[in-house]
Amino acid sequence: MLSSRKKKKFNLVNVEIVYQPMREVSGDIYDIIEISDTRTAFFLADATGHGVSAALITSIIHYNVENIMKETVNPAHIFNRLSDNLFETLQGTFFATGIFILFEKEEGYAYFCSAGHNPIYYYRKAQNKIVVLESTGFVLGIGIPDEYNVLKIKTSPGDKILVYTDGVLDATNETTEQFGDDRLLNTFQKYATLPTEELTEKIRNEIHSFANVFPDDVTFGILEIT
Repeated sequence: MLSSRKKKKFNLVNVEIVYQPMREVSGDIYDIIEISDTRTAFFLADATGHGVSAALITSIIHYNVENIMKETVNPAHIFNRLSDNLFETLQGTFFATGIFILFEKEEGYAYFCSAGHNPIYYYRKAQNKIVVLESTGFVLGIGIPDEYNVLKIKTSPGDKILVYTDGVLDATNETTEQFGDDRLLNTFQKYATLPTEELTEKIRNEIHSFANVFPDDVTFGILEIT
């Protein structure tokens, strides 16, 4: 049962997250950082492995992100430095995928950066349309020099972003069929117009009614522009 739900209103975004570790500790990590009244950041990472080793990596990631953000909030700069730091610390034995989104009020933009993460889905309320945001760089910590690209996205109140880790896609039914990308996207398209809390619950129910095996940590949620 996917039962751990967290919701909070932040500057610029309302966030509702479902977070279910496979074990007592998790290789998934997320954070919402209110930088100022006009800037808020969302960060999500999925480390390789499970249990204690993965949780250790996420602790290292969180520590590094907090320190790097004292000097810059540029998503590409954050991921460039984070990837280098992870490689220096872990020597390529472990790595992680991740996304970082910086929301800015003044011009109404979000700045999106993805390090080898699964596609993220952005629902534009005015057009009733979903845009797919692909990865903008390599996974974190593998030692390959990379300059991460940043997507600049015009935001409007009521727009919604579906964020998730691959544990959602890997959820499996009794015939070993995985929930998968297409089913997740179709579910989001079906219910995207609902209020955030109801939308999150619908997605949760779809996953739970489909799958009876969860071989990985499961994290997903909705970020709604306010």
